[in-house]
Amino acid sequence: MTHTLTPDLEDLRRLVTWRMPFGRYEGRYLTDLPEPYLVWFANKGFPRGKLGELLQTALAVRTNGLEALVDELRVEVLAELRRERSRTPEAARDEPTRGSSSPE
Repeated sequence: MTHTLTPDLEDLRRLVTWRMPFGRYEGRYLTDLPEPYLVWFANKGFPRGKLGELLQTALAVRTNGLEALVDELRVEVLAELRRERSRTPEAARDEPTRGSSSPE
């Protein structure tokens, strides 16, 4: 039985914002993982859960030449996240005030 990946918008947002939590490429965005690494997972078995689903999607993006679309989405999503963070009271509190050379 073949499993067809049909990611929804939230999965695509996760794909461009999640980082690899372990291994040789720990810390890299899933969409930046090298294709041979994704193929290795395909041969050995993807991790269980959402991470495995997203890695499968990352491989499908690569093998179908959809990197440009995902890169565009990443730019939009990361800009949106930056805007959201800048609106939070914590972000405003952590920002140094103008003319202040050291935090109080």
